[in-house]
Amino acid sequence: MRTVLVARVDDQIVGHASIFWRPAYPYFRSHGIPEIQDLNVVPHVRRRGVASRLLDEAERRVSVNHAQVGIAFGLHPGYRAAQRLYVARGYVPDGQGVFWRDHYLGKANLSCWTTIYFCIS
Repeated sequence: MRTVLVARVDDQIVGHASIFWRPAYPYFRSHGIPEIQDLNVVPHVRRRGVASRLLDEAERRVSVNHAQVGIAFGLHPGYRAAQRLYVARGYVPDGQGVFWRDHYLGKANLSCWTTIYFCIS
C-alpha cells in the first residue's frame, strides 16, 4: 500500500517520505495516480537537498509504472518552503479545487488550513 523512503546522514535518520500507491484523495485514486505524502526533513539539515533527493527517489519509483505522481500540501504559511519546492519541481494544481477533511470546499468555506493537490507528469 505504501513505500517509505528514509534519508540518512552519518547513520542518523534526517528525513522521510511515503509513496501511497492507492491514495485516499478521490481524484488521484480514481485516476491511478500515486501520491507522495509526509515529506519531512529535520530542521538542522534543511536547505541541503535532502527533500529534493527524497522526491527524486519517490518520483523515480513511481515513474516505473505510472505516468504521473501527485503531492499535496497545506496552504498555511508554515508550508511556504514546501509550496515553493513543489512548484519549482514542476508540480501544478490538479484543477479539482481545494479538498479538506474528505470534501471539496466552496468559495465561502476556504480556510488557512486547507490542502491543495498537485500532479507532475
